[in-house]
Formats: sequence, structure tokens, C-alpha cells
Amino acid sequence: MTFMALPLGPEYKADWVTGLDVFVYDFRTDTLTNVSKRVELVRTIDEDPIFSANGDAIIFKRDRADLWQINLTSYRAAAITTDGKHREESGPRISPDGQWLAYWHSGGKTADVYRMPFHGGQAELLAGTRGIQEMFPVYLGEHILAYTRWTNEECHDDEVFVLNLITGKHQSAAFNSTNGANDSDPFPIAGLVGFSSDRRENGKGGWDLYLGDPNKPAPVFLRKLSTTRHDLGGTYTPHIVNHPAASFRESQSKKAASTGN
Repeated sequence: MTFMALPLGPEYKADWVTGLDVFVYDFRTDTLTNVSKRVELVRTIDEDPIFSANGDAIIFKRDRADLWQINLTSYRAAAITTDGKHREESGPRISPDGQWLAYWHSGGKTADVYRMPFHGGQAELLAGTRGIQEMFPVYLGEHILAYTRWTNEECHDDEVFVLNLITGKHQSAAFNSTNGANDSDPFPIAGLVGFSSDRRENGKGGWDLYLGDPNKPAPVFLRKLSTTRHDLGGTYTPHIVNHPAASFRESQSKKAASTGN
């Protein structure tokens, strides 16, 4: 698991504005590594970490400017984008085949969604409607991308849009709220789209988690997964990783069953 966090130490003074590091936790060895510190990225703000397609690197945003990567074998850091704070790149996402890196740059009405070849090449604008914020891209499949955008220049409610990367067609998800609520942070889950919404029809308060089909109007409220706090930035993986403790408990259970205890 990779995540960003405020590291311990008096120099940070519990201030995420001046210092965030990227961490990796290995469930197999119960080991936590401050990757930013390991590669000596001193006093930087490291955010939005994700694993590369094969898990051998971390991609993240450094100092609210460029996208970087850290190789988890050599522990060497290298810039992916190099235009500095002129164009802040955020929210990197890798395509299922590992060939493309999607992200958004800037913020507010100038925020647009791009992608670029992961191993280097020219960036391509995917969603860049003038005067409208577009952000939070995520791959739903090899050729399908979901992202969040404003309804229009006057209405700044967030909506989930789906882009067919082959045809170039953009489609507003049918489950988007028609009552002025925000629907954001899409993520793929078993062929459908999970997302966060602050709609009040049946939520527990603040932002809650929902599951919907982009072609159908009525999403499912994930009541058991939502809390009275804000529930944002969901992700889903179908893979099950056996923690050593869980494996031990399973082996003990099988042993007890075989002996009749």
C-alpha cells in the first residue's frame, strides 16, 4: 500500500502545507518505508502516490508542480514532467496496459485532463472545455476514462463524465444528480463506477459512497461503506493479499478442524 502522510519530526511541526512524504507499507513483512526520505527528497511536498502497472515504481506529485517517479528497486527518483509550477500536474493514473499516464493540470476553471506515454512522449489533451474544471481522471478500462467536471461555466456542481478514448466521445453519466449535488472521484469497481456524492436523498452526511452504471440513472448508495464523515477518493481492487497473521490464523483453523477441536 502506498500513501502520503506527515512524517514524524519537529522540523515538520504538523504542517502538511510545508511537508508531506510518500510511504509504502508491505503487508508481507509488516514494514513501513518512508520512500521520500529514502531517496533524500528533503523538505518537499510529495502527494498523490500510485504504483506503476507492475508495482516496481511509485508515481507522485512533487512540490505541487511536477509528476515524479521513484524506482522501488534502485530507489532513484526522476522527473516525469519538467515544467515546474507553471503547469501543476496532479492525480496521476496508469492505464491498465501500463503504457499511458493520465493526470490533470492546474485548478479551477483552467483545470484540464491530459495523458502522456508513460515512458516519455508528447502530452495529449483529453478534456479541456474552456472555462470548465476537469479533473480526477481514472481508467475504467483499456480505452475508457472517467473524470470529474463542472456542469457548465455558470454551474460548478461536479459531475462524472466518461470518455471513449477511441471515438473521442464524452458522455455525462446517467447517475449524476439532478438536485444540485456534487458527484466526484470516480473509480472502477467490477465493471461499474464507484463515486463520492454529497447528495442528501439517503446519505449519512457530508460526502458518501455510491455505485452506479453510467448508462442508468439510479445509483446504489453504499450504506455499509459510508460514514457520517466525508467519504472521498475511493479505490477498489479485486485482489486478496494474505497477511502473515491471517495466513497463520487460517492454518490454525484448518489444523483444529482436522483434529476435531
